[in-house]
Amino acid sequence: MQSAHHKPDVKSLREAALKLSMPKKRPVLKNRRRLHGRDKELVAVGDLHGELDGILEILLHAGLIDFRARWKGGNKTLVQLGDVIDRGPHSMDVNNLLARLQREAELKGGKVVRLLGNHELELLRGNAYLTTLPPEQAGEYRRRLAGDILNGNVLAAYSQQGYLFTHAGLTGEMLSLLARSDGPLPSDEAGLADLINKITAQALMRNDYSHSIFNIGASRGGRYRHGGIFWEDVRLLFASEGAAGIKQVVGHTPLKRVIQSEGGRLTALDVGIYKGYGGGRAYIRMKRGRISIVELALPAVVSILQ
Repeated sequence: MQSAHHKPDVKSLREAALKLSMPKKRPVLKNRRRLHGRDKELVAVGDLHGELDGILEILLHAGLIDFRARWKGGNKTLVQLGDVIDRGPHSMDVNNLLARLQREAELKGGKVVRLLGNHELELLRGNAYLTTLPPEQAGEYRRRLAGDILNGNVLAAYSQQGYLFTHAGLTGEMLSLLARSDGPLPSDEAGLADLINKITAQALMRNDYSHSIFNIGASRGGRYRHGGIFWEDVRLLFASEGAAGIKQVVGHTPLKRVIQSEGGRLTALDVGIYKGYGGGRAYIRMKRGRISIVELALPAVVSILQ
């Protein structure tokens, strides 16, 4: 584990990000399915909820941006696990920042992976009960998000270095439901990511979110026994016998620190970056399938969920 207690002055960095992050049209990126090699470093960060200063601090510390908030990560990969919007005051600024860095990284041989969270999903479905965005802004964001999903710029799942990245995780029970509805499942995490992305794109095009991966589980007030990959509580993910068969990195459930299962096959990365959840500052680095936890503010990390 790495740690750092130096907190950069982000005022000028925030101003630079706000100037640069105006939305622009972008071409559809080709060959987005091609995965980086295991030797290329990946950085992953959890839920942001409109917390601009938090993501800027983390990206600066990770060496992925410079003091003008431009991409300097070279061929590295950044994965953000969804829930970019709502709660905090800078939802659109954070979204625009990640979209711009995605364009810049592509030009430098790097990659920015933007995943779909449950807050984005429910807005996409036309359910406004979660969002704190003003109605007009929510409608515009929904239209942009739909285009980003169809263009492959926002994904429901991603795989690199043998790990599956989703917002809330794939339990063993959900795997069984997937096998029943979609036939024999892929044998690896990359195949599962492709399947999940295909299901999500089809749901968007048909405006039909009845597939089990979109279920809101009882643990989050839903009517289904098992939550899908956007909604399951991390405690149930860690308790699921089948989940550990897949190496996974997830967000969604705010925790006080990064949590890993014994052996590190499951990593929960939502440390409450939004100040309303405590303003935690942490991320992970991954290289050759090995995870290092980096904390900027919290001193302790536990190795197994209690």
